[in-house]
Formats: sequence, structure tokens, C-alpha cells
Amino acid sequence: MSGGKRSLNNTSFADRALIAVERFSIRNLTYALLAAVLLAGLSAALVLRAPAEYRSIAVLLIDNPLALAASGDDGTVNKLEKLRGKYATLANTEVIAGPVAATLGLGAGEVIGRTDVEPAPATLSLVVSARGSDPEATRALARAMATEIGTFVESEHARNNIPALDRFVIEVVQEATPSARTSPSTDRALSSAATVFALVLALAYLALQFFRPPLPAGARLPRADESGSAGASSRSGRPPTSALSQQDD
Repeated sequence: MSGGKRSLNNTSFADRALIAVERFSIRNLTYALLAAVLLAGLSAALVLRAPAEYRSIAVLLIDNPLALAASGDDGTVNKLEKLRGKYATLANTEVIAGPVAATLGLGAGEVIGRTDVEPAPATLSLVVSARGSDPEATRALARAMATEIGTFVESEHARNNIPALDRFVIEVVQEATPSARTSPSTDRALSSAATVFALVLALAYLALQFFRPPLPAGARLPRADESGSAGASSRSGRPPTSALSQQDD
């Protein structure tokens, strides 16, 4: 009402949201910054304390020297490029992963989950990568997978009586590298901390602005006992005397 008084305690949701956006509060920003810094630090610490993971890489080359020497076009090269995809796919099944698992005493599912075989772009090579928590076991897994792919190709040729001219090989051209640690890393910890910091800062500040809005000069939020007396005054028809109030424009 014009000339009357209103309590921020009874302000509508829309009005509180408007106040939260329009009124800047150093107090709320400070609290939000403290929460953001603490949770960002906790996030970084959790990332850095995660179990270490290692990665080893081997490189294979698919080749058919006889056919390439006799070929006068790109047909053989194109065929070999397509065959790379076939064996990259088979490496992700028990056909190839099974013998690798038997050699290392692992389950086929674990081998599939910890290895990747992908054709390298613009080449006739296959990149075998393995990951795990033990550096030596990870390197052994990459080496075993690379070896088994070549062995599988040889056995497939023999089983199907492939003519010599049509036989190709997949051989290791780069032995499995010593395992390098890929995580936890400082970069990943910093990235996680930055993301948490930004999210917490924004959400905490908005929440504080909404539930503890910046007050006009001289105003204060009602205490619990004052809220009760205000309700009693309302029921008796008397205006509340101690609620947070401000003059209407």
C-alpha cells in the first residue's frame, strides 16, 4: 500500500530473485568465495590422491611386400587400409583378447577394457595402447596384444590356405614403450579445481543473495521471536513493530 510498510520476510519469490540480481553484496560474495576456495582445494586434492594410471604404446605395420611390388596401382594399398580396420575391431573381441588374457592370466573382459587398437591416419599402421595401475604389467599387456595380432594373422592365413602373393603381415615396428603415468596429473587437478570453483562461487553467491539478501540502510532481518510476535500482531489486527521494513517509493 502507498505510504505503508512492507516486510522483506514476506517478499514474493519474484521480488527476492530481483533483489538477488540487482543488489550487490560484498558480504555474500566473501562467503561464496570462501566456500568456492575450500571446495576447489578439496576437489584438487581428491584428484591428486586418485590411484595412478599408466599407459604403454606399441605400433604395428600391415604390409604385403610381394603384392605391393607387383601392383601397378593403389589397389593393394587400399585393401591393406581396409584390413587394418578389421583387425582393430577383432582386437576388441575374445578372438584376439582371449589368447592375450590366457598368456597374462587375466580375464578377456579386462584385456578388452584396458587396451585400444586404432588405425593411425594416413598410414598403414595400427597403434596399440594399454593402460593400468602397474607400469610393468601395462607394458606387458601392450606387448602381448601387439604380438597376438600378428600371430592371429599368420594362423588365419594358414587355416584358409591363402596364396603366398596374397599373404600380408602385421608386424611390430615399435616395441611397447615404457609405461608413462597419465593420471593423476597436475593439469587435471587444476582443471577440476577451476570448474568446482566457478560452479560453487556462482551457486553459493546466488543462494546467499536469495536467502540472505543485502538489506537497505538501517534495516535488519527479523529474529525468530520477532517473527512470532509479528504473526500474533497480524492476528490481532495490530501492525508488526519489529519486522524488517522499508518505505515504499
